[in-house]
Amino acid sequence: MQVTIDPAELEPVITATILATLLAIKADEDRLGDRLAFSEPEAARLLSMQPHQLRDERLRGRLGASGIPTSTKKRNSRHTNLVTHGRSFDSHDREC
Repeated sequence: MQVTIDPAELEPVITATILATLLAIKADEDRLGDRLAFSEPEAARLLSMQPHQLRDERLRGRLGASGIPTSTKKRNSRHTNLVTHGRSFDSHDREC
């Protein structure tokens, strides 16, 4: 059996598939926000899994995980406001 399909007939199917994929990606980006990483419990919840299931998959080597330093210095709102408004902050501002 041989099936012949005119490429022009496939164009709407391909276009619809690409559009649906791009919309799904956009919906995920909107739902997740600007976060770059998630803790294992958060990731499990987002994937509708139990944390132990996600951990087991990671330990089996079926998915990767990245560690990030947790001792990064955090800026409070005073630092943020000073930087946002174009001012530098001096040593007494650092104590905020």
